[in-house]
Amino acid sequence: SSGINAEYRFRRVNSSDGGVYTVTATNEAGEDKAVIVLEVVGKPPIFVGSFPNLTLPHLVPYNLRVSAVGLPAPDIKVSRISEDSEVVFKPTVVKGDTTTTAALVISSPTLEDSGWYRVTAT
Repeated sequence: SSGINAEYRFRRVNSSDGGVYTVTATNEAGEDKAVIVLEVVGKPPIFVGSFPNLTLPHLVPYNLRVSAVGLPAPDIKVSRISEDSEVVFKPTVVKGDTTTTAALVISSPTLEDSGWYRVTAT
């Protein structure tokens, strides 16, 4: 080995850059090839907006709506946490190419709905 190296740099990588690449070295004595697989993993999820503490009027419906962006579009989970348990909800979810929006309707809030709500995007 003569210690000669080559380098190829991607600038602003996106998912369409992923694939199989073949590198060929050639000289008067022949050629050699190497195969390289490039996998572009995407962007981690980020929540859109902020989540203030809420006080809801008794029995007045409320729509808890959250959005997150990422690549691929993230999954969103909603749960309520108390001292001794966690209740997992099935919100209505709309997924796009990079954005997911989840809506949890609390149709008639009561004291039992009080607590810390955890929203997770993965």
